[in-house]
Amino acid sequence: MAIDFPASPSANDSHTVGTTTFVYNGTYWGRSGNTSKFSASDTAPSSPSLGDLWYESDTGKTFIYYDSTWVELGHASDGQTFLTSDTIPSSATAGDIWFESDTGKTFMYYTDANSSQWVELGHAAENLLLTASDAPPTSPDPGQFWFESDTGRTFIRYDSTWVEMGHAIEDPNFSLVFNIDGGKSGTVYGGISALDGGASA
Repeated sequence: MAIDFPASPSANDSHTVGTTTFVYNGTYWGRSGNTSKFSASDTAPSSPSLGDLWYESDTGKTFIYYDSTWVELGHASDGQTFLTSDTIPSSATAGDIWFESDTGKTFMYYTDANSSQWVELGHAAENLLLTASDAPPTSPDPGQFWFESDTGRTFIRYDSTWVEMGHAIEDPNFSLVFNIDGGKSGTVYGGISALDGGASA
Protein backbone atom coordinates (compact mmCIF):
# COMPACT_ATOMS: atom_id res chain seq x y z
CA MET A 1 0.00 0.00 0.00
CA ALA A 2 1.52 3.30 -1.10
CA ILE A 3 1.21 6.28 1.25
CA ASP A 4 0.09 9.56 -0.26
CA PHE A 5 1.93 12.17 1.84
CA PRO A 6 0.92 15.83 1.54
CA ALA A 7 2.94 17.92 -0.92
CA SER A 8 5.15 20.75 0.38
CA PRO A 9 4.88 19.92 4.09
CA SER A 10 6.24 22.13 6.85
CA ALA A 11 8.33 20.92 9.79
CA ASN A 12 6.24 19.12 12.45
CA ASP A 13 3.29 18.56 10.10
CA SER A 14 1.59 15.21 10.80
CA HIS A 15 -0.14 12.73 8.56
CA THR A 16 -2.11 9.70 9.76
CA VAL A 17 -2.59 6.49 7.79
CA GLY A 18 -4.84 3.96 9.54
CA THR A 19 -3.50 3.81 13.09
CA THR A 20 -0.02 5.09 12.19
CA THR A 21 0.91 8.75 12.47
CA PHE A 22 3.85 10.25 10.58
CA VAL A 23 5.54 13.56 11.41
CA TYR A 24 7.57 15.63 8.94
CA ASN A 25 10.87 16.69 10.55
CA GLY A 26 11.80 19.18 7.85
CA THR A 27 13.62 16.57 5.75
CA TYR A 28 11.54 13.38 5.73
CA TRP A 29 8.38 11.79 7.14
CA GLY A 30 9.07 9.65 10.22
CA ARG A 31 6.76 7.61 12.38
CA SER A 32 5.46 9.37 15.43
CA GLY A 33 7.25 8.42 18.63
CA ASN A 34 4.00 7.40 20.30
CA THR A 35 3.30 4.69 17.75
CA SER A 36 4.13 1.07 18.58
CA LYS A 37 7.21 0.10 16.59
CA PHE A 38 8.73 -3.14 17.79
CA SER A 39 7.60 -6.46 19.24
CA ALA A 40 9.29 -9.76 20.00
CA SER A 41 7.26 -12.98 20.13
CA ASP A 42 6.93 -16.45 18.66
CA THR A 43 3.75 -15.46 16.80
CA ALA A 44 2.98 -12.47 14.62
CA PRO A 45 1.49 -9.47 16.45
CA SER A 46 -2.24 -8.92 16.01
CA SER A 47 -3.47 -5.67 14.43
CA PRO A 48 -0.06 -4.46 13.18
CA SER A 49 0.45 -1.01 11.70
CA LEU A 50 2.40 -0.07 8.61
CA GLY A 51 6.11 -0.06 9.41
CA ASP A 52 5.87 -2.12 12.61
CA LEU A 53 8.87 -4.34 13.31
CA TRP A 54 8.53 -7.88 14.65
CA TYR A 55 11.34 -10.11 15.91
CA GLU A 56 10.20 -13.74 15.65
CA SER A 57 11.91 -15.05 18.77
CA ASP A 58 11.74 -18.79 17.99
CA THR A 59 13.45 -18.47 14.58
CA GLY A 60 15.58 -15.32 14.91
CA LYS A 61 13.93 -13.71 11.87
CA THR A 62 12.99 -10.01 11.76
CA PHE A 63 10.04 -8.61 9.79
CA ILE A 64 8.54 -5.25 8.88
CA TYR A 65 4.82 -4.84 8.28
CA TYR A 66 4.38 -3.53 4.75
CA ASP A 67 1.50 -3.58 2.26
CA SER A 68 -0.68 -5.67 4.64
CA THR A 69 1.94 -8.40 5.10
CA TRP A 70 5.01 -9.21 7.18
CA VAL A 71 8.16 -8.94 5.02
CA GLU A 72 11.39 -10.50 6.28
CA LEU A 73 14.35 -8.13 6.68
CA GLY A 74 17.52 -9.77 5.42
CA HIS A 75 17.43 -13.50 5.95
CA ALA A 76 17.85 -15.54 9.10
CA SER A 77 18.47 -19.26 9.22
CA ASP A 78 15.49 -21.43 8.38
CA GLY A 79 15.31 -22.90 11.84
CA GLN A 80 18.88 -24.21 11.77
CA THR A 81 20.39 -25.16 15.07
CA PHE A 82 23.77 -26.16 16.44
CA LEU A 83 23.65 -29.54 18.17
CA THR A 84 26.20 -31.19 20.43
CA SER A 85 25.80 -34.87 21.30
CA ASP A 86 27.52 -38.22 20.98
CA THR A 87 24.55 -39.70 19.09
CA ILE A 88 23.01 -38.65 15.80
CA PRO A 89 20.15 -36.14 16.31
CA SER A 90 16.68 -37.66 16.01
CA SER A 91 15.42 -34.88 13.73
CA ALA A 92 17.16 -32.26 11.65
CA THR A 93 16.55 -29.31 9.34
CA ALA A 94 18.63 -28.53 6.26
CA GLY A 95 21.68 -26.59 7.35
CA ASP A 96 21.73 -27.84 10.95
CA ILE A 97 25.23 -28.30 12.41
CA TRP A 98 26.00 -31.29 14.64
CA PHE A 99 29.18 -31.64 16.70
CA GLU A 100 29.66 -35.31 17.55
CA SER A 101 31.15 -34.92 21.02
CA ASP A 102 32.67 -38.39 21.38
CA THR A 103 34.66 -38.24 18.11
CA GLY A 104 35.25 -34.52 17.56
CA LYS A 105 33.66 -34.67 14.09
CA THR A 106 31.39 -31.89 12.81
CA PHE A 107 28.52 -32.48 10.37
CA MET A 108 26.01 -30.40 8.41
CA TYR A 109 22.58 -31.77 7.52
CA TYR A 110 22.29 -31.66 3.74
CA THR A 111 19.20 -32.28 1.66
CA ASP A 112 18.55 -32.38 -2.06
CA ALA A 113 15.95 -33.91 -4.35
CA ASN A 114 17.37 -37.42 -3.86
CA SER A 115 18.53 -37.68 -0.27
CA SER A 116 18.89 -36.18 3.18
CA GLN A 117 21.99 -36.94 5.19
CA TRP A 118 24.63 -35.72 7.62
CA VAL A 119 27.78 -34.69 5.73
CA GLU A 120 31.07 -34.37 7.61
CA LEU A 121 32.69 -30.94 7.46
CA GLY A 122 36.43 -31.36 7.04
CA HIS A 123 37.69 -34.50 8.70
CA ALA A 124 38.32 -35.23 12.36
CA ALA A 125 40.76 -37.79 13.56
CA GLU A 126 39.42 -41.26 14.14
CA ASN A 127 41.02 -42.04 17.47
CA LEU A 128 44.05 -40.14 16.16
CA LEU A 129 47.08 -40.54 18.40
CA LEU A 130 50.68 -39.56 18.40
CA THR A 131 52.56 -42.61 19.60
CA ALA A 132 56.24 -42.62 20.55
CA SER A 133 57.79 -46.09 20.74
CA ASP A 134 60.49 -48.31 19.31
CA ALA A 135 57.92 -50.61 17.68
CA PRO A 136 54.93 -49.64 15.50
CA PRO A 137 51.60 -49.25 17.33
CA THR A 138 49.19 -52.17 17.11
CA SER A 139 45.78 -51.64 15.43
CA PRO A 140 46.56 -48.15 14.10
CA ASP A 141 43.93 -45.86 12.58
CA PRO A 142 44.32 -44.03 9.26
CA GLY A 143 46.05 -40.71 9.87
CA GLN A 144 47.70 -41.83 13.12
CA PHE A 145 51.23 -40.56 13.78
CA TRP A 146 54.10 -42.68 15.12
CA PHE A 147 57.44 -41.32 16.32
CA GLU A 148 59.94 -44.17 16.17
CA SER A 149 61.91 -43.27 19.27
CA ASP A 150 65.00 -45.39 18.57
CA THR A 151 65.63 -43.88 15.12
CA GLY A 152 64.05 -40.39 15.32
CA ARG A 153 61.81 -41.06 12.30
CA THR A 154 58.17 -39.96 12.13
CA PHE A 155 55.48 -41.88 10.25
CA ILE A 156 51.83 -41.45 9.34
CA ARG A 157 49.44 -44.36 8.82
CA TYR A 158 48.24 -44.25 5.21
CA ASP A 159 46.57 -46.89 3.04
CA SER A 160 47.28 -49.70 5.56
CA THR A 161 50.99 -48.91 5.82
CA TRP A 162 53.33 -46.63 7.75
CA VAL A 163 54.70 -43.86 5.50
CA GLU A 164 57.72 -41.90 6.67
CA MET A 165 57.26 -38.14 6.92
CA GLY A 166 60.39 -36.31 5.81
CA HIS A 167 63.62 -38.20 6.37
CA ALA A 168 65.61 -38.85 9.53
CA ILE A 169 69.22 -39.93 9.74
CA GLU A 170 69.81 -43.64 9.55
CA ASP A 171 72.27 -44.01 12.41
CA PRO A 172 70.70 -44.36 15.87
CA ASN A 173 73.95 -43.08 17.37
CA PHE A 174 73.60 -39.81 15.39
CA SER A 175 77.29 -39.91 14.51
CA LEU A 176 77.07 -39.36 10.74
CA VAL A 177 78.60 -36.36 9.00
CA PHE A 178 76.16 -33.99 7.29
CA ASN A 179 76.87 -31.11 4.96
CA ILE A 180 75.58 -27.63 5.56
CA ASP A 181 72.31 -28.26 3.73
CA GLY A 182 71.53 -31.41 5.70
CA GLY A 183 72.52 -33.98 3.08
CA LYS A 184 74.33 -37.11 4.18
CA SER A 185 77.77 -37.03 2.60
CA GLY A 186 78.48 -39.57 -0.12
CA THR A 187 74.83 -40.52 -0.70
CA VAL A 188 72.06 -39.83 -3.15
CA TYR A 189 68.67 -39.08 -1.64
CA GLY A 190 65.64 -38.08 -3.65
CA GLY A 191 67.80 -37.77 -6.75
CA ILE A 192 70.12 -35.19 -5.15
CA SER A 193 73.75 -36.04 -4.52
CA ALA A 194 74.98 -34.84 -1.15
CA LEU A 195 78.49 -33.49 -0.83
CA ASP A 196 80.74 -33.78 2.20
CA GLY A 197 80.48 -30.50 4.06
CA GLY A 198 83.37 -31.45 6.29
CA ALA A 199 83.46 -33.06 9.68
CA SER A 200 83.57 -31.01 12.83
CA ALA A 201 86.86 -30.88 14.69
